[in-house]
Amino acid sequence: MSKFISITTRASYRIAVAAACTLLFFSGCSSSTSEADAAADALGAYEEEQAELEEEAADLTADWELVTIPDIGTMRIPPSMEVQSEEYRAMKEELTGTSSDTFIVQQRGLNEDLQEAQDTYARIMVSYTQGNPGDYREADFDPDNFTEDDMEELDAYFERETRAQLANGGIEIIDWYPLEFLHLNGTTCLHMNYSRAGEDGETTRVNTYAFPRNDRLVRVTISYRASDASMWSDDLELALSTLEFE
Repeated sequence: MSKFISITTRASYRIAVAAACTLLFFSGCSSSTSEADAAADALGAYEEEQAELEEEAADLTADWELVTIPDIGTMRIPPSMEVQSEEYRAMKEELTGTSSDTFIVQQRGLNEDLQEAQDTYARIMVSYTQGNPGDYREADFDPDNFTEDDMEELDAYFERETRAQLANGGIEIIDWYPLEFLHLNGTTCLHMNYSRAGEDGETTRVNTYAFPRNDRLVRVTISYRASDASMWSDDLELALSTLEFE
């Protein structure tokens, strides 16, 4: 992930604490009080670093276009991207025979069918599943509530379901990476990460984040051609870091 995104995992916390305890071990101090203080200092330093990175990300995106995502919130998008127009959406729906309420950001120029926009691929797609109040609690996404076996079972389930769903559209998953919980934009989320076959033999990298928002589950997917990672990866992750829920 880009260094500009503030992502704190339970593993990151353990690393910070372990580093502090290692320092204590080699300095000859082993009291529980000292260990707790050192661990707190290490965590505090880590959180301070993350806050600085968040501030840096805010500075980098200050001039980006602020777009409103209906019923979800706002996000800033880089100058190289645009919100998919209703005309382009209608054209795609007519070609594919499908329709969707997904909010889509795409490479700039695609709405006008410019050739340079056809030479690459990048997307930010935002959608949600509506439920009832309390259906999607952030507490339910607490990593401490899941054992290693739980995570393996969840990972196998999501991989199986995602492979089947994409296969219906003739799309093959090339690589699947382990499911994980992240802390992103102040909210715990579930992260899925995989590579799939794209057009013209290109590989597409896909990252999907599921955010619990009380009465709805918000899904944000960022994707781009692997061969164009240097063009899109950092900007897409920066855009994700600007997501604010209403």
